[in-house]
Amino acid sequence: IISSNGHILTNWHVINGADEIEIAIHPSYEFDDISENFFKARVIKQDMTRDLALLKIDQPLPQVKVLRLSKVVADVGEEVHAIGHPDMEIWSYTKGYVSQKRADYEWSYKDNTKHQASVYQTQTPIGEGNSGGPLLNQHGNIIGINTFGSADNEFQNYAVSVNEIIKFLGS
Repeated sequence: IISSNGHILTNWHVINGADEIEIAIHPSYEFDDISENFFKARVIKQDMTRDLALLKIDQPLPQVKVLRLSKVVADVGEEVHAIGHPDMEIWSYTKGYVSQKRADYEWSYKDNTKHQASVYQTQTPIGEGNSGGPLLNQHGNIIGINTFGSADNEFQNYAVSVNEIIKFLGS
């Protein structure tokens, strides 16, 4: 969530083809019944090439913490933190490091949709289900959106960089 008005940043491939979108808000660490924490959302804008999407929750939100976009590009070796739902395990946290910054990197998924953006290569453990989740710096600011991993190397994962996010939001 990047605004108190309920704007949410995620990957295009996460919402592509969805007729309805529901967002689960993390209210606490009690997970007995999270069904009351789902909110309907709609797509505001999307960019298939950069694999980014901006959503907005339709109804008023309970008090939520907003993540801020970093104004500083992360350096190679910087510690980073990922939040996501790998293999449907909700609210998973991992940490690692930026391995490299790759400008105009190209990738595709099984559907052969071509994507291109500047990305961070990290060795932060993520898996299917982390897509669309934030990659955070040590200050808790968004430096990227976790996007995909290498099928051959579990410690080679990628996040669309904050520079691409800022361009996307400003366009």
